[in-house]
Amino acid sequence: MSKDLIVKSNKLVDGKYNLSLQQIKFINLLMTKLDKDATTFLKIEIRTSELFKAMGIDRRNGSSFIKNLRGLRQKTVILIDGDNTYAECGFLSYFKIDGNSGLTIIKFEEELKDLLLNLKKNFTKLSLEKILNFDSIYTIRFYELVQKEAAKLEKYKNVKLMNFEIDLQELKEMLVGDFDKNSQKISIPKSYNLSSTKIKLK
Repeated sequence: MSKDLIVKSNKLVDGKYNLSLQQIKFINLLMTKLDKDATTFLKIEIRTSELFKAMGIDRRNGSSFIKNLRGLRQKTVILIDGDNTYAECGFLSYFKIDGNSGLTIIKFEEELKDLLLNLKKNFTKLSLEKILNFDSIYTIRFYELVQKEAAKLEKYKNVKLMNFEIDLQELKEMLVGDFDKNSQKISIPKSYNLSSTKIKLK
């Protein structure tokens, strides 16, 4: 399996969360380090220098790295399953930065295991290289959504799936991690032209 490959449940792709650009790249990098056939999470050991590079952090600015990880441990993802089920959990349960070995040790929140491990259906494959090259969290989330729909098109070979629609409010909530439909605090860059919610796969 490619070291560049990210595999996540469609439920997580549709999840509502608000991460910084560094944090969302970091989380996706960690996903490539998982044993995708496992049934439970193990601690991930990764070179701290690799994380600095992926997150665009100066190696001399260790305090910024710690701040990002601490902030990420406090972030949550909202998972909605139909009209009657609401769930919320964190991304990380543990992290340790070992200056002697040059390693960072991290563990995903156990509640995410059904969304990241041993997936048999309803999942999306993504490229880490593409995600690391994007310069906007919105571009990354749009990439995930489009790849999810493209996988359906590839599976069912139905040309009707080349076009898909998503509720504008739902999209905004996904992009900012807000689930309150009455919220007026959503601000998406005008360059994304969200006056239209119709998207065509090419």
